[in-house]
Amino acid sequence: MTRVLITGATGLVGSHVVEQALAAGYDVRALVRPSKAGRLKEIYASLGDRFETAITEDLASSDLSQAFKDVSAVIHTASRNWDTPAIAVDSASLSIENLVTAALAAGVHKLVVTMSIINLLAADEWLADRTVSAEDWNTQTRDDALKPGASFFDIYATSKVVSECVLWRLAEQHPELDVATIHPPFLYGPAARGEIIDGVAGSTNGHVYALLNGPLGRASPAQWSTPAFCHLADCARAHVLALRAPRIERPKRIVICGGYFTWRQAVRHLRGARPGLVRRLPEAQGDGEDEDGGFVYARFDVSSAEMILGMKEYIGWQETVENTVDCLVEREKDRGWEGGVGIFASYCSLFCREKIGLEYTSICWSQVGWKS
Repeated sequence: MTRVLITGATGLVGSHVVEQALAAGYDVRALVRPSKAGRLKEIYASLGDRFETAITEDLASSDLSQAFKDVSAVIHTASRNWDTPAIAVDSASLSIENLVTAALAAGVHKLVVTMSIINLLAADEWLADRTVSAEDWNTQTRDDALKPGASFFDIYATSKVVSECVLWRLAEQHPELDVATIHPPFLYGPAARGEIIDGVAGSTNGHVYALLNGPLGRASPAQWSTPAFCHLADCARAHVLALRAPRIERPKRIVICGGYFTWRQAVRHLRGARPGLVRRLPEAQGDGEDEDGGFVYARFDVSSAEMILGMKEYIGWQETVENTVDCLVEREKDRGWEGGVGIFASYCSLFCREKIGLEYTSICWSQVGWKS
């Protein structure tokens, strides 16, 4: 049986990739931090030697030779927490270099790496009337991340773009490498069993969670981000399918997108589909930000996913939102939490402030109608 090394296996994306890799018949070695290895082993204990863990303190600097022993491919989904813009950019690039170096030393040539639509265009272009494809590149540089007043999205984008450039350089230097990068938009969906977090909502699922928390009678949130989305299951499917994608001379850039929805559309849908949650949702509003109301946003050409992976169908936004909300509510029950703005405050403290800073926290607070 083919064994695949998966980084970030306890994260939002990586945990789904683990599930789909196992379902596709691959054995999995999860590369995780020491603090999470024991819990992950317990979750997958019934699988015996089909699932195992390898430990790393730091992807950017640790010796990964043992992790790569007897594996045939690596799927890199991990994203390190960071304290400064420099750490954000440099750790992402150094992690790529360290992974590729270890892979080459072990004779592993197949790499699948999680990137983002932000590799294709900057965040300030998300609400522009244009079509974006796998041939487009965000032109932001490391200097953009380090300049005074750089936004969270400037920093995040730069970390992704610079690390992808490093990956392309390494692929050019080592033509034996077979590289694919997956470029999803915002990701939502139910948690996979291997996702290990202390709060309710992990990563971008926090945006959907924000719809359930805030003062009564608040307005539906404005559309501050791209309405493009992808269900986590579809994103994981793309990663696993990329393991079998035919080799080409350069890295394969694969854009995936399940469609588009606004927060106001989501609110209106949830008020009908989940009537028990109406008291927690914002007030339903008109169609001002819907497509038929003139709302403008960038669209993503997913022909690369169809051509390379054969992906033609995606889970729709209504099912995605419902799946996500159902999971979040169930997690609240598991943790003995009651919904409300206090819960979202806990989400902010557990995720936003620790991982991505005060600016992003303020965005999330404004989404629920409160100020931090």
